[in-house]
Amino acid sequence: MGLNPVQSKEEARERGRRGGIASGEARRLKRDARAVLEALMAGKVKIDNKPMTRMEAICLAQIQKALEGDTRAFSAVLDRLEGKPTETARVTTDITSRVVDFGDPSHIIVNLVSSDGEKRDSVDLDGE
Repeated sequence: MGLNPVQSKEEARERGRRGGIASGEARRLKRDARAVLEALMAGKVKIDNKPMTRMEAICLAQIQKALEGDTRAFSAVLDRLEGKPTETARVTTDITSRVVDFGDPSHIIVNLVSSDGEKRDSVDLDGE
């Protein structure tokens, strides 16, 4: 299926109008689905005769799996609590060492370090 280029201003306007209508429908669908899911998650259940929301029950189940040694469950719990850890890469050459922090992909800082470990200079790279 190829792209069909716009032939006139009227056609472009009509395509834009139809796209806007479809976008609004998609947003409303997502909003309604989110509302239903939130209502279902807020519903009450009993676990060991203790009333709790479904969300609490799911969190409890995830923690129990982590306690049983499930490392993916443990990672999911930590990611929720602490956020995902940033990655740091250290690149070493015979002239200098460069420590690059990739924490924020739009903002990269490169530290130039001498071979004895002393910081020489920093370069702030714009990630655009």
